[in-house]
Amino acid sequence: MKVGIVTAATGKPKRGSGLEDIVKEIESRNNVDYKIINPQNISYLNGEFRYLVDKVEDKFILDGHRFVNRRWRDESIEISLKEYTEDVDYLYIRGFKSRGSLATIDFVMRALKSLNLPTSNPFDAIRYCNNKLNAIIDIQSTNAEIDGVPIRKIIPQTKVFNLSRYELNEEVKQYVKRRLLAHKDVVLKLTDSRGGNSIMPIERGSPYRALIDNYNHPFFMVQDKIDDIVDLRVQIVGYGYCESDIKAAYIRESVDGDFRAQHNRKMEPIELNRFQKNVALYIHRLSGAHISAIDFGLNQETNNVYFFEINGENPGWKNLKKIFDLPRGLAPVIVDFIINNYSQQKK
Repeated sequence: MKVGIVTAATGKPKRGSGLEDIVKEIESRNNVDYKIINPQNISYLNGEFRYLVDKVEDKFILDGHRFVNRRWRDESIEISLKEYTEDVDYLYIRGFKSRGSLATIDFVMRALKSLNLPTSNPFDAIRYCNNKLNAIIDIQSTNAEIDGVPIRKIIPQTKVFNLSRYELNEEVKQYVKRRLLAHKDVVLKLTDSRGGNSIMPIERGSPYRALIDNYNHPFFMVQDKIDDIVDLRVQIVGYGYCESDIKAAYIRESVDGDFRAQHNRKMEPIELNRFQKNVALYIHRLSGAHISAIDFGLNQETNNVYFFEINGENPGWKNLKKIFDLPRGLAPVIVDFIINNYSQQKK
């Protein structure tokens, strides 16, 4: 069995990185090999091919894509993506940061999807997780309950804006003003940002009009800021039907002066209660992911949780190694899942 690892890494895996852990874990198994597939090396991300992507995508043949394999420092070998992956049995999507717009990234995903290889995470799950609105909208619109509690109650009040610049300024300012007058601080977030980038808090008494003028993004959401919470991350590997699929849960405390838990120094494991486990598994199943990290806000006094986002690409590797003293993080669990999933799909 050969696993095609789709990753944003452009060279040899860095020591101690998640990619190195996965590679070493695969090398330790019998009858399992790997090949690195970097979406950034698909050469149609140049001007000529981008025109085809943007203008005549429906007429562009997926099998006609060209793949650049940079095996030597001074030389590039260009072969078709299909030819490059002809010995690959399974795709493991570890990271998908690619050059170009989201439309271009989606086109790369379609090219890989056209190979018809069993995949983890599934492409549709990656697409679902990459847009933060998907899970929020699905949870807000459902009548589902967990332990008698409507699941939609875990979503902070959210409003999405996608307007022209002038209208955006006026409407956002009026909405933020109403929330601040209601004694609610808010947070501005892009729907497709990562790692805490482009998140901006607006608190009562702040010059919110100037802050909004400088935000310069046409498509984002405004959420009520939840007070008295810590960041809770839950990491899941599997289909999300068993509590044993929850592989780690820990809280993250942010650096002084930065409310984003992605920029953290202190982390510690936490035991989830039944409701918290069931909520995390529900969201994991909703996304269709096999491997995910779900971020909540947790009030440690009431045990209430508030859903923020689900991540489907290489989430939280270093944190796991630090907190749980796992030399290779979740690599053994992930490789086990890949092998079992491949075996099931072969039947």
